[in-house]
Order: sequence, then structure tokens, then C-alpha cells
Amino acid sequence: MPILISGGTFPLALWFFFIALAKGEATRVVPVVGSLIPVLTLIATSTFLGERFGSAQLGGFALLVVATILLSGAGGKAKGTLRASTVGAAVISAVVFTISFVTVKVGYDAEGFITTFALSRFAGVIAAIAILAWDERAYMEIRNVLFPGQTPAKQLRGKRLAFLLVLFAQSLGAAGFVMVQYAISLGSAALVNAMQAVQYAFLVFVAFLFAKKAPDLLGENLTPAVVARKLVAICFVAAGLWLIV
Repeated sequence: MPILISGGTFPLALWFFFIALAKGEATRVVPVVGSLIPVLTLIATSTFLGERFGSAQLGGFALLVVATILLSGAGGKAKGTLRASTVGAAVISAVVFTISFVTVKVGYDAEGFITTFALSRFAGVIAAIAILAWDERAYMEIRNVLFPGQTPAKQLRGKRLAFLLVLFAQSLGAAGFVMVQYAISLGSAALVNAMQAVQYAFLVFVAFLFAKKAPDLLGENLTPAVVARKLVAICFVAAGLWLIV
């Protein structure tokens, strides 16, 4: 049962996450979800799975969470505050993600990696199909991409190129997802989720390298204050990993 719950809740969590992104700016939504997931997972695994961490690990965990907020936070382009509906969707997404991660950890401990991963993905496919059947807008978006109908040739090529790029990106994401799941099967789901800060740090590093060719890669202006904040966050990532490991 935990395996099916994990697989079924993951697409639901993604759905709420994308709803939040559609309603609000990514530079505000991502920090909310990204910081809540490891904190909620830590609380859940400590409460229900009996996980205990030393003071050094907790310190490293806290540094990684703070680094996540600093690295994914807005740097001058985001305006206003998030609406209640956006915050609600982001919080629900984080809670459902937490349920998925905690229950899959239970499955990994009980049934092993291969069995748990396969069954949870099967449940995820069923849940995704159910979401498409229930949300007509999601179904129509996918249908318009796959079957564009009477679309001008230039626009059609653009859609197909975008679809191929998304497919390529999702393939890379799938490989990363498998590795994250394997890491959760070996260790703590809370600590693995906290290490999301490493992903943001790597993105910042790549963005700095291509700052002239792709100035909008970070989604914010590389002002001295922004650069200083990113560098501090990367130092937090390094210190957090050192404490955890």
C-alpha cells in the first residue's frame, strides 16, 4: 500500500506545483516548495520512521535549506506578493511531495529498490492518466502539441522543436529522478531532499559561465548584491555537505 500511495501522489504533487507556477512567479514559488519539502520530510521521517540525526547533520540540513532559499529566491524581477491561492497550491504540493517521499522510503526499506520503484511508477502512470481525464485543460494542451491540426508550417516546426527539447529535458530529468530515488532507498529522504541545494548551486555556476550569451538563465539580474547572495549560498552548500558527510 505505501508503494501505491507514493506512486499515486507524486504526479498529484507535480500537478499542484505546476498550478502554483501558473498562478505565481517561479522565483517565489520554487523557494516555498523547495524549502518546505525537506523540512516536512524531516518532521515526517522523524515522527513515523524513527529517523534520528546528530547535531552536525541537523546543522548541515539547516544550511542546505537556507541555501535553497537563497539560490532559488527572487533577485529583483519578482514583484508583489504571492496570492493566497498560489501559496495554497505550493503548500499542498510540498505536503503531497512529502507523502510521496516518506511512503516510498517505507517501500524501499520493506521491498527493496527495484520492486518498489517499478510498482510506484506504475501507480504514477495510472494517477497521471486520471488527472488528464479529470482536467480537460491538461488533456487539450497535450493533444494540441501532439496533434496540432491546421497550424502554420513555421509555427508547427516551432512546436515540434519545443516538444523535442522538452522530451530531451524530461529524459535527463528521468535519469536524475532514478538516481534520486536510489539515493533515498540507501539513506534519509529528508537529507536527500535537502541536497536539492546542490542542484541550484550547479545551475548558478552554469549561469555564471554563460552570463553573456544567456543573461536571463538565472531569471534575475546579476547585480553585485545578487552575485554576493549566490556566493554566500554556495558556501552554505559546501558547509552543509561537509557537515552531513
